[in-house]
Amino acid sequence: MFWTRELASSLGAVTLAIGLVSSSACADESKPSSTRAAAEPRGDQADPLGEAQAQAQDQSEDEGDSDSESEALAEVLELEVAVPEAKVGANVLTSQGVSPAPVTPTWTEIASLDEPVDLRYVAAGVIGRAGEVYVERDKSGALVQRPDLEIPAGELIGYWPKDAYLVQRELSEGGEPRLRVLAFNGVNKWKALAYEGKLRFVDHGQEFQKGWRAGLLVRDGASLERLGSTRSISRLGPRMGREVLEVIESASGELYHLSRRPTGVHAQQQCGTRSCVEERSKKLPYGTQWRFGLQVPRLRNSLSLVASFEVDDTVAHHLLHYETGGWKLEALVFEPKGLWPARDGGLWVLVGGKLLHRDRQGAWFEVALPEGAGDFSVAVTPKLDELWLAASVGGREVVYSTPTTLADDDAAP
Repeated sequence: MFWTRELASSLGAVTLAIGLVSSSACADESKPSSTRAAAEPRGDQADPLGEAQAQAQDQSEDEGDSDSESEALAEVLELEVAVPEAKVGANVLTSQGVSPAPVTPTWTEIASLDEPVDLRYVAAGVIGRAGEVYVERDKSGALVQRPDLEIPAGELIGYWPKDAYLVQRELSEGGEPRLRVLAFNGVNKWKALAYEGKLRFVDHGQEFQKGWRAGLLVRDGASLERLGSTRSISRLGPRMGREVLEVIESASGELYHLSRRPTGVHAQQQCGTRSCVEERSKKLPYGTQWRFGLQVPRLRNSLSLVASFEVDDTVAHHLLHYETGGWKLEALVFEPKGLWPARDGGLWVLVGGKLLHRDRQGAWFEVALPEGAGDFSVAVTPKLDELWLAASVGGREVVYSTPTTLADDDAAP
C-alpha cells in the first residue's frame, strides 16, 4: 500500500489522492467498464420498470463485491485540485425555478366506497386502506378489498405487490435501537431478511432505499449490501467527497451517489478513474448542508430525488434529476410528499397539497383534480400507465384514474 501524490504541473498545484490505495484498487481503476466510466447521458426508451430490471445483465467483474469501510477509504479520491475558475463554474449546478402551466386531464371513475380510501405511498402499485380493511388493485384493474392482508408497522418501500419491503425500528429489552427488514411475498405473507447474518440488527444509522434494479439496498456509510435479491452490487468507487450522503440505483443497475467534502456536495455517476470523477461530478450550489429524501427511477437510466438545503433555519426544497443532458436541479416552494414515475419517463409530484406533472421534456403542469375533490391520495399502477387518485367528492368516497402520460389536448390554451 502507498500514498499517491501527483503534480498538477499545468496548474502549479499538488493534487493529493486522500486514502490508502492498494495495488488491486489501482488495477480495478484501470479496467474498462460501462458502469465505472459511464458515457454521457443517453436518451431513454420507454420501458416499464419490471421489464427494464429483467433486461439488465449482471457484470461478472462485480460478482461478490461488497464495500467495507476500509475498502471505501481505499477508494476515496477526495481531490483538492486547483481548477481554473471557468472550469469550476462549468461543474456547479444552477437551480432553476418551476412555473407549472394548468392542465385538465380526463378522470375516469374506478370505484365508489363507503369508507374514505387512503392510498399508501409506494413508488408503483396500488395499496391502501378503507376503514379497517386494506384495498388494492387486482390483476383485472379493479379495486378490491383484502380482509386477509396485514401490513405491519414500519416504512413501506418499493413496488406493490411483487417487490415490496418494510423496515421496522424497535427497541431491544435493554433499550438498544434495532432494525428488522421484511419482504412481501406478493400475496399475503411477510418474511424477515437477514442483514450481516442477523434477522434483527443494531440501528447505527443505516439507510434503506429500494434498489431500482432489484431488491433493497442497505447503506452503512460507503458500504452497500443488497437484500432480497441475488444480484450483485458493485463498490461505489472513486468520488469527490469522503462522506456519502445518498446512493441511487437506476433501473438498469447504474449507481449514482452524492458525497460531501468540506467545500461542498457533489453528485456523480459511478466512476472508476480520477479523470471520470473530475469530469462527471457536479457540485450542488449553496454549501454543504444538503439532505436527500424520496427517490424514483425513470425509464432505464434516469432518476429524480428530493434534495433540500437548510440555511438560517430556512429550508429550501428542490428536485434533483439525472436524465438526458446530465444533472438538473429545480427549486420548489414546498417539500414533495410523493414522487411517481410515468411510463414515458415523466414524473408525478405531490407537493404543497397540489398534484404536479413534469413531462419527459422537462415541462411542468399543475393538474386539475376531479371537480369537487377535497383531500386526496395518489398511486401509480405497476406498469406505470395509470395514476389513481382517491378523494372525497360531494359526500362520496371515489377513486379515479387518468393516464400517466398527459395528452396534448389536456393542456389549457
